[in-house]
Amino acid sequence: MQRIQYLFALSFALGLSACGPAKVVDDPVGTGTDEAGDESTSTDSGTSTDTSTSTDSSSSEEEDSADFIPPEDTGPWEDPCDLFEQDCPEGEKCAPYSTTGGSWDATKCVPILGDQAEGEPCTYDGTAAGTDDCDGTGMCFNTDQDGAGTCHSFCIGSVDSPTCPEVEGCGGLSCLIGGDSTVAVCVPGCDALDQESCGEGMGCYWVNANFQCVFAADTIPTGQPCAFVNDCAPGNLCVNAEELPSCEGDACCAEFCELGLAENPCSQDGTVCVDAFAEVEDICAAGVCMVEP
Repeated sequence: MQRIQYLFALSFALGLSACGPAKVVDDPVGTGTDEAGDESTSTDSGTSTDTSTSTDSSSSEEEDSADFIPPEDTGPWEDPCDLFEQDCPEGEKCAPYSTTGGSWDATKCVPILGDQAEGEPCTYDGTAAGTDDCDGTGMCFNTDQDGAGTCHSFCIGSVDSPTCPEVEGCGGLSCLIGGDSTVAVCVPGCDALDQESCGEGMGCYWVNANFQCVFAADTIPTGQPCAFVNDCAPGNLCVNAEELPSCEGDACCAEFCELGLAENPCSQDGTVCVDAFAEVEDICAAGVCMVEP
């Protein structure tokens, strides 16, 4: 399951940071998963093994002969490509992949194996391969343990000024960038007060500068400590402890709420429905139950 952390991804950073409206614990979404779709971390044993051996003259002569075939380079390194430029040869697309089989950390040209378009179902072959059955304009994203997901268009523009096609609907499309810019996909906005619209196992969370449907990695209830954007149960947001009357951690889950009601809709004592995203344009309006500012 994909966990989202605001420094991006479980295997990229482990500390909390605060930014954005309401000082939410937020991060560009979308970590890579291993080929089974589970949580993944990059590991490096840090060990060094001396594999050199002395050889006799006969073996040296064999290696120098024309018939000698050098061992295949089995390293994970690929020539990087540009997600925004999509500068791969015809029949290929630039896609994120993992040099370790864990979370996305690089890009490479992969063959276009299908013609599934934006918003259509797809199958992902894992972060090591980086291939899927989406067309050349996007990649399979938000996949489950079986590799089933939805095609999302690649962002356009540049990493410094990313954009997405304009579409109708709440929140439109926003560019999601993470993993040192090895992932850049367009994701639709969602309504935090209509969590069921995101589908089974998903939640509408505040990610980057928009509400986006992503996998709910856990179901931590309101008021309990959290560390990742999608740790909280759908309908909640991971916010810094200072925004809540009591929180036994660096951050805790706070519930979304409907603004403008005559009665306080918040269940936790000492919290009110705060318009935490008042300065953000073109999003579905939702408040967050926090201490009164």
